[in-house]
Amino acid sequence: MHSAVAGARVRASSASKARAEAENLCYPDPQISNPPRSSTAVLQNCNIYARNPPNEINTITAQARTNSNQNTEIVIHNSQVAAASDLKLIQSSVKTYLGRPWQKYSRTVFMKTVLGSSIAPVGWLEWDGNFALDTLYYAEYANTGRGSSTANKINWKGYHVLTSATDGSKFTVANFIVGNP
Repeated sequence: MHSAVAGARVRASSASKARAEAENLCYPDPQISNPPRSSTAVLQNCNIYARNPPNEINTITAQARTNSNQNTEIVIHNSQVAAASDLKLIQSSVKTYLGRPWQKYSRTVFMKTVLGSSIAPVGWLEWDGNFALDTLYYAEYANTGRGSSTANKINWKGYHVLTSATDGSKFTVANFIVGNP
């Protein structure tokens, strides 16, 4: 497993570079924030740790797709999202969300990932009122763990619970960025 700290800021110029950089985020570092915002990125086999933030709110992702024709998205696959040691003791007073829309067509998928108890029951955070809630694409597929229940997750037009392997497979490394797992 690789490790990263919620929200690590990685800028990448290509899908293959984004994948390589994400795989190399192998250490918790408080100076790192948000995964790639406007590139195509698959974070696979990663440990992602939510830290104790200064404003009592964590977002794991903030994807920045600005138009519906862009081929950008964040996929977190076969990973684990957990509270870092500095958050564990106070996680009941800190909200940690899977993501929020940084731009109008934000796209993020969490699949086959262990979501820890630090994840807020609603899962996702609005950014500015109703901004992007109808145009974003957020999906969850076959996640496990205490934060994985979709029963109380948000009810936005752009939020999807994927239930078939066919739908989930669209976001694997091989199919999504034509890479090698």
